Amino acid sequence: MAGRLGKLLDLSLAELLLLVQAALGLLLTRSVLAIAGYTRAVRILDRLSRVPLVPALRGDDGTRAEATARLVYAAGARFPLRATCLPKALVLRSLLLRQRIAADLRIGVRIADGRLEGHAWVEHAGAPLSQGADVAEQFKPFPGDLAAIGDWTE
Repeated sequence: MAGRLGKLLDLSLAELLLLVQAALGLLLTRSVLAIAGYTRAVRILDRLSRVPLVPALRGDDGTRAEATARLVYAAGARFPLRATCLPKALVLRSLLLRQRIAADLRIGVRIADGRLEGHAWVEHAGAPLSQGADVAEQFKPFPGDLAAIGDWTE
């Protein structure tokens, strides 16, 4: 327990607030995905991503993107009922856009043991965040930023 508390105390105010926003964002996103679906969740997060993140993290875009991803994935790992890849990716993308950092949602699929599996992740400058560099080789991604496509119900 002291290890987790120590890690929390080592965070800057901006990181701590971002961790709280990540946890709340995961709760909201999981709920909206379960109740209203993907399109509604993306719309809500896109609206939220227009509000600038204050206080902002320090560093260049790549450094801030990596730090944001670490915090979102940390919140998702300790989140009640653990968050899956899609809510984590949607929240990460939203928090990056709030910092005016370019982010693309990727969703890929593969067949493993005769089953279709899917995975979602976020890329910044073409590189996956908090994923193995070969995630796009493991899961064949659909082209483009799948959160920017628009209404999937049309």
